[in-house]
Amino acid sequence: MINRLRNTSLSSRIALAFFAFGVLTIGLLGGLAIWANEELESALIDDNIENEATYYTEIFSQSELYTGKSGSFTAWLKRNDGIGNQDLPESLTKLTPGMHEDFHKLGAEVDVYVTDTDLGRLYLLLDGELVEQREQEFLYMLTAFSVILIIASFFLGGILAKLLIRPVTRLQKDLAEFRAGEENQRLPEDYGISELALVSRTINQYQERVDSFIQREQNLTSMISHELRNPLAIIGGSADVLMLRHDTGSADWAPIDRIKRSSKLMAENIDALLTLARESELALSGEQCDVAAGVDHALASIEAAALAKKIELTRTISDGLSLPVPKSLFAMLMSNLLHNAVKHTDSGTISIVADTHQITVTDTGCGIPKNELRLVTQARKRGSNTSGNGFGLGLYIVQQICERVGWALDIDSEFGVGTIVTITLSNNLERATRRPV
Repeated sequence: MINRLRNTSLSSRIALAFFAFGVLTIGLLGGLAIWANEELESALIDDNIENEATYYTEIFSQSELYTGKSGSFTAWLKRNDGIGNQDLPESLTKLTPGMHEDFHKLGAEVDVYVTDTDLGRLYLLLDGELVEQREQEFLYMLTAFSVILIIASFFLGGILAKLLIRPVTRLQKDLAEFRAGEENQRLPEDYGISELALVSRTINQYQERVDSFIQREQNLTSMISHELRNPLAIIGGSADVLMLRHDTGSADWAPIDRIKRSSKLMAENIDALLTLARESELALSGEQCDVAAGVDHALASIEAAALAKKIELTRTISDGLSLPVPKSLFAMLMSNLLHNAVKHTDSGTISIVADTHQITVTDTGCGIPKNELRLVTQARKRGSNTSGNGFGLGLYIVQQICERVGWALDIDSEFGVGTIVTITLSNNLERATRRPV
């Protein structure tokens, strides 16, 4: 019951509280009405008995009558002169003066009041069934009235709940219109309730801080991009000049070529990181990435390390496969996956398989313990079998790229056997294409 209440809306809780309060109040008032009715009825009966005793005493004093009936009362007089005494029920003659309730010896349930007068002993019989019938009628009326009030409290509670939470509903709608990533979004502060105005101001203050942080981050990203691109452009341009001055077979050609390729890779990495930092939808760019070229580029970066460890590198890629993602992002994704694989593989194979549905990277490395699998995609989390001076960002970057382009990342690993990383192109099945070969 408590768990159900936790999942109900605020209006339902208010309506339920109002309904419960109504039921409790009606129950208390009903109990109080029954008690008051009993007390009032008892007082009225006592008063009526006194009045009826006086009435019949006067009647019997003016005639030779010894019995009479009016309403719910029946009177008998045991006269001192003996008139009619032979007709007096014997069971009554045994009663002493006072009130005798629930008397059953006259074929019915009656209350008998006995008192002595100047004419003789007076017996007043009150029909208990008639009184009980009136009590039942009162209870029926009270029950019907209570049911009507309970039903009314239910509907009234719903109406009042809607009226009471109308400002909260308005706040909810205003919050629902907030769009992630948009700046300068603010809530009005005229909700008519001081507590909601305080909540609104607090949210606006928080939003101002978020906008400030975003602006600061964007400015920092732009400055970093500007300050890094200029030196890289100079390095790349200088490498081009050196290449013009040396033949391809010269001893200096290889290091100059490495400088050129490294500066280009750095520029691509900057583009990829800037793309991740932006909030715009990646798919809208319309850029197509050649999967085979991206995989080959990443394989080339680990080829020397794989050769040193005698690791066999294989790839199987569908002909003409391309994906609607920026080349720099795909290159960074594959580079991190393959560098991670070669780092944790001492011998064996690393294979890449790609088609329009998924990309799979399999290695025969040391594997990841099961209890650490959920941690490896978190920033700065490194496995217990990881050595070296890494920062624990490789698979985190892969995860971030997959989230941005709508892919699903799955890592299956067995400690001591190897790891299989599967990227499902679930949101890109229709957009993944094969170029004409």
